[in-house]
Amino acid sequence: MKLSEFKLMGFCPICEQGSVFTSLSNWYRDDLICNRCLSIPRERAVAKVLKDLRPNWRELKIHEAGGVDRGFHSQLMRECHDFIRSHFYPGSQENSINGIYNIDLERQLAFSDREFDVILALDILEHVFEPKLVLNEMRRTLKADGVAILTFPIQKQLVQATTQRAERDEQGNIVYLQSPEFHGNPIDDRGSLVTYDYGYEIHQLIHEWTDFEVQVIRFCDSNSGIVGEFTEVIVLRPNT
Repeated sequence: MKLSEFKLMGFCPICEQGSVFTSLSNWYRDDLICNRCLSIPRERAVAKVLKDLRPNWRELKIHEAGGVDRGFHSQLMRECHDFIRSHFYPGSQENSINGIYNIDLERQLAFSDREFDVILALDILEHVFEPKLVLNEMRRTLKADGVAILTFPIQKQLVQATTQRAERDEQGNIVYLQSPEFHGNPIDDRGSLVTYDYGYEIHQLIHEWTDFEVQVIRFCDSNSGIVGEFTEVIVLRPNT
């Protein structure tokens, strides 16, 4: 069966001009592409939130964990005066690879306390074994007036129960608690293991794990091409 093309006309918050958003599937979260910057909905949502919260983002110090070479990431690379990008390269002892910091977010980061104005992490938290540790390191490295902006799937059927899918034993081996599930990984064709399915109470968990104030923004914005499943953006601010 041939899939029909889905198309929206609108205004891309990354390109900051009129654009066309097109998908050849019904999974708009990953496939609804801006015809100019090639961004997908969650990238446009994060760009919209950051530009609203920090109009001076170009002058700020920003750390992006992960990131794909398109859309808002490419704009940050071009226009942000103090932008740092990291990925995790398991097995490598190099501090950086091709100009990208090699950082395991589940260990103490090689950054100073209160170093960054903004931390971005798109679809990272569902792939770590110790989300509390990761969030507390974000908190440590974020300035008192800074903001962390995250995306990850929030499962609407899990109203009260975040579920752990995998853990590590004392030897560091992976123990599967549910059938293994993998998402795409821009630097590894094997994909990234899903370790947690987060429910709608995740805002309460984050507040318990850290002293962040938590805001969850749920988008349905066809003009910005932000439609489909899992369009939530999680905004974290230090509770100072």
